[in-house]
Amino acid sequence: AHKTAAGAISAPVHVSKEGMAVRRQDLSDDEGSTDEASEGSPLDQLLAPLSALGHDPGMVPVLLVGVAMLAVGTVAGMLAEGWSWITALYVTAQIVTTVG
Repeated sequence: AHKTAAGAISAPVHVSKEGMAVRRQDLSDDEGSTDEASEGSPLDQLLAPLSALGHDPGMVPVLLVGVAMLAVGTVAGMLAEGWSWITALYVTAQIVTTVG
């Protein structure tokens, strides 16, 4: 177990091949050893949770709203401010993600 910044104890987490996060202590022997973190490239491990998005029908409207917000903001920036499409997309992404 590891201590988090808030002082809570959390079990190490493993991302399964299906993209689901499970605690290492919950892994069964049929999935192999608990040292599977070395399996696959770091990029595969990073993108594994994203593969689950395609299997969840509830995520489709969320993704569509996000894409629509970026598209509308980009077009608005191009028309109202005279920005290039890449500048308008960049500024819109900053605003939508509250980065800027």
